[in-house]
Amino acid sequence: MDWRRMGVIARREFWTTVRRREFLLITFGLPVLYFLIAVGVGAATVSAASSAAKQENRKTQVVGWRDASGLLDQTVLENGNDGIKGKIYATADQGKEAVRWGLARAFVEIPNDFERNGEITVYLPPAHGSIFGSSSGNGPSYTLLIRGALVKTRLPAAIAERVVEPPDITRLNFDPRTGKFTATNPLEAMSRFVIPYVFAILLIIAVLFSSSYLLHGIVEEKEARVMEVLLSAASHEELLLGKLIGLGEAGMAQFGLWIATGSIGGLVALQFARQFAPFVVSPGVAIIGLLMFLLGFSLYAALMAGIGSFGTSWRESQQISGILVLFLMIPLMLLPLFLEAPNGLLPRILSWFPLTAPIALMLRVAAGGAALWEILLTIALLMASVYFVVRLSAKLFRLSLLMYGQRPGLGEVVRMLRAA
Repeated sequence: MDWRRMGVIARREFWTTVRRREFLLITFGLPVLYFLIAVGVGAATVSAASSAAKQENRKTQVVGWRDASGLLDQTVLENGNDGIKGKIYATADQGKEAVRWGLARAFVEIPNDFERNGEITVYLPPAHGSIFGSSSGNGPSYTLLIRGALVKTRLPAAIAERVVEPPDITRLNFDPRTGKFTATNPLEAMSRFVIPYVFAILLIIAVLFSSSYLLHGIVEEKEARVMEVLLSAASHEELLLGKLIGLGEAGMAQFGLWIATGSIGGLVALQFARQFAPFVVSPGVAIIGLLMFLLGFSLYAALMAGIGSFGTSWRESQQISGILVLFLMIPLMLLPLFLEAPNGLLPRILSWFPLTAPIALMLRVAAGGAALWEILLTIALLMASVYFVVRLSAKLFRLSLLMYGQRPGLGEVVRMLRAA
């Protein structure tokens, strides 16, 4: 192969791609679209939060009670919780009327048979945000109040507090890397998947957009009978590799611009996330993610080239390529499985199968799975797959020209490839 001819083809493919109107629209329009969406979502969130706060402030901060069972301590009910006081009503009708006229935000009725069946009735105004309320949200924690009122005079104060308040649980997980039990922050564990998730989304977008340019270009050149002219100056392998290199350069330039424009938002989100949990960026995961992105992009780009070279039309080739993209989505759809059992049978199979391996291996590594030999095996399988698909697509280049306008069967294609 002549690398100079491949360089010429790569430069031509690069400049042809970056000058396309759809390429420029996606490259510069997508960040603007995401920015407008983020601004819109942020403005809507702030507006909704402000409206909810104003509505919450206008609500009557009183909850009515009527204990027909006589089991509850009235003082606990009147003291209330979450800054909301309680008021005892003599009859249920009085409590309902208080809710109806806005004098109470809720009315809780404890029936005579509460000791036997444990059922209560809560009367609420229209469009109340929560049925039972919560200890830190839209209303008082009725369950905790009733529990405290039940044990107030029946148990010592220390034991009553333990009954009412849930225990503080410290969870320690075994870390096979250190051989010790350590406390794990769920947000910290989830932060390890940020890098693999970003690379996975970028890979899917690259296959959907950048690789489709190669598919479109090959089909367009074949239909215009330009391919014969190109093959008169370069071999089919040089032509394919040149197109792949040029497409890769265009794709990397596109994603480099997206990453540069998105870095400011990423830094702001990172500072916000660090308020809740330390953000973990493992160099090993980042290296594996970058390598899987490059190998995955090369594999799918070569597949797109083969599909485009043997497809009879752009629409037919695009439909077939759409099916291939679904393989990249499988690991993300099974993300809970990778979180729970990264070394399970299915995650291992997906990390060895070339079409799902780029994303599956990244998720396994981020989850603490995948031994070194598995990582090396996946890399070797992907490199071998890229080499095989490039050689196969190069042969399809030549065969498609010999069978222009025909739709051969699968058996005939296999026989011709063996003879090529």
